[in-house]
Amino acid sequence: MEVTFDVGPAAADIARWSAGLGDDVQPAFADHAGRVVDRTKSSLPRRTGRLAGSVAVRQAAQAAAAVMAAPYARFVEYGGRGFPHSAIGNYLGAASKGLEPQLANTAATAAEKSAASYRWSRA
Repeated sequence: MEVTFDVGPAAADIARWSAGLGDDVQPAFADHAGRVVDRTKSSLPRRTGRLAGSVAVRQAAQAAAAVMAAPYARFVEYGGRGFPHSAIGNYLGAASKGLEPQLANTAATAAEKSAASYRWSRA
């Protein structure tokens, strides 16, 4: 008597599921980028509000980013013209620091939900 476990069907399912995983996890990444945007906006210096107004979430098909789009943002973020030098960034970089574990948990939760809702084959 023999019982055979063929990894082929499972591997095919995993390949199909993982191909769409980015689309399933992307909203969680956008939410995370939104938290970085909120933290950044709350810590920025305010003169005109133009810099804070340029901080936003930029989304792509399978990615999300927190961005500062004002033309002078790099000087405020990394130093220059009266702002202290910072290798990680004074505001946007600092706002994202320490959130990596939260991002990992958010992504893992989104992946688990994706796997639970995927229609796996019975083969």
